[in-house]
Amino acid sequence: MKREEATVLLREISACCDVLGHQGIVLVSPKAENPLLNGYQLQIKSKITGEDFRCLKAIVERRGLAVANEPEKNLLVIYKPVKKPEVVPV
Repeated sequence: MKREEATVLLREISACCDVLGHQGIVLVSPKAENPLLNGYQLQIKSKITGEDFRCLKAIVERRGLAVANEPEKNLLVIYKPVKKPEVVPV
């Protein structure tokens, strides 16, 4: 995702869900060696409840993004996945 998109996303998440401000938020720059990611990713360090995760996931998916939850690390990673190429039958 683009940097500006991450800023808008953070504002929307903070207005709707209680997951921000707990332990920290990091904007990670794009890495060329990871072909599955497209642009920046947000890493949110927070212990999150099921209800808050559902809220966050709905916002993220509405924007065409994905979220990975790593509860053992209290870490959420929001990123824009690379679209798989469409297979056209011959």
